[in-house]
Amino acid sequence: MPPPTEDAAPPGARLPDTRAVDDPGAQAAPWVDAWRALSAAQGEGARAVRLLDLVDRVLAYDSLPERYRTLAQFLRAAALVRAGEPEAARDLLWRLYDDGRHYPDGLITLLQLERQLGGVAGEGRALIALARTYPFAAQKLNPAYAVSVLGRLHRAAEAGELPARQADQPPRHLALLDALYKAGVEPVTAEGLSPDFFYEDLIGHYVDRGDLAAARRLALRVRSYRVLMDLKIDRRFEPLWDFVDALVVPDLASAGRKALAHAREQAARLPDAPAAQLRLVEELIRVGDFAGALEDARITLARFGDGGDEKSLYFLDNMIVYALVALDRDDAARERMAGLLDLDLATHPDVLNQWINYGFVLADLGDADAAINLARRARTQQVNPLSPYGAGFVRAVEVCALDLLDREDESAETMAWFDANPMVNAEATAYALACRGDDAGLAALFKARLADPEQRGPALRTLSAHRINGPTDGAIHARVFAALDRLRADPEVMAAARAAGRLTDQPLDLAFVNALE
Repeated sequence: MPPPTEDAAPPGARLPDTRAVDDPGAQAAPWVDAWRALSAAQGEGARAVRLLDLVDRVLAYDSLPERYRTLAQFLRAAALVRAGEPEAARDLLWRLYDDGRHYPDGLITLLQLERQLGGVAGEGRALIALARTYPFAAQKLNPAYAVSVLGRLHRAAEAGELPARQADQPPRHLALLDALYKAGVEPVTAEGLSPDFFYEDLIGHYVDRGDLAAARRLALRVRSYRVLMDLKIDRRFEPLWDFVDALVVPDLASAGRKALAHAREQAARLPDAPAAQLRLVEELIRVGDFAGALEDARITLARFGDGGDEKSLYFLDNMIVYALVALDRDDAARERMAGLLDLDLATHPDVLNQWINYGFVLADLGDADAAINLARRARTQQVNPLSPYGAGFVRAVEVCALDLLDREDESAETMAWFDANPMVNAEATAYALACRGDDAGLAALFKARLADPEQRGPALRTLSAHRINGPTDGAIHARVFAALDRLRADPEVMAAARAAGRLTDQPLDLAFVNALE
């Protein structure tokens, strides 16, 4: 099997085999000669027009047994594809499926047609049908193809591009994930990594539906640290808390060990997948093994540095800088950053993500002027437009660095963007408010986040943070943690937190920013 890709296509489907009439009682039936002519034409690779004509002759016999009528309709669909009429073929196959007449290759043909016609909703429906009706066929799919459909369904739903669904129906990507899970299919990314973020949604769906047994079974398969923590602290998962505390995530250390062990297993199983090696470096930093992260990062960089994916290499460089600063090797970190800071955004637009991250590091190291200049370069020199998420973190760097230098007017001017867009990037807004010492604004933000089901988990994780993954004593993060201490002393915020879930003591992840659309 070739290596899977995120854009993997469904496998090819075979044409129905019409070569034999194997029902002894049908040998003398009036439709048999027409059927044999159809079989001969199929075997000779006849043109689509000829096949369609022969199919119509076969279907004209009222005495044609249902089994052969169904098979002839499938052959009609295949001939329509060859005749350049994919929409007609798709519609015919869906009518057959809705009538209970289907077989695996027919559904695989539907997958191909829906993909060809650009209908992700239909492609998802066909994949759901395949997984529910023929689990053994779904298990033979390229796993990366399944995750490709999941991702496209999720993005289409968020963009409002899918047809309306009934209120009692789950989102389509969850319906697909449920069908795949029950068929014994575990979707993986192109690099072979498990997409735990989908599992979190599916566990929540099971909990909401009251299917706690399914939720518990799936929770045991989660390995992502962030998803494990959401299961432990988000009140949506409260019906699972006793189970999670006892068997899934007894404590934070166990969550870190589970995530790290999984990352090690994947890195060993997928030695040629840069994403697996990057995941290992990230998990080593999460558990505070900065020396181990630095060593693994350098080995990975030496192996994949020539001709590797730029985004991955930049992320790896980011991890090296974090590890160096955490090991008090500030000069080495500055030297490491210099290579990426000298790049031209016109030819290396993906380096913008690291510029944002390095802006925080520079300010933490006491070089606020350099952080301000870097943030302003990022805002004015980028070729690709900033996403709202990236735009928030660029401005958070600038606000925090300006505040360190007591440049109040400039800080307030930059802060105006957050005042107009507080929830577009709530994490960046929180950084900016914390740096400015705006306790009232920060409290209002967190109460809003804790009331938002999409923001609740990240807000609880941030409120739980008493330390950071990476540099621990920098100027910006000293302010951030002081602000969090004051926030945890606010009775209204803590009441909102208790309503949303429960807090624990965990590290605050440094921002790994995706700044571009």
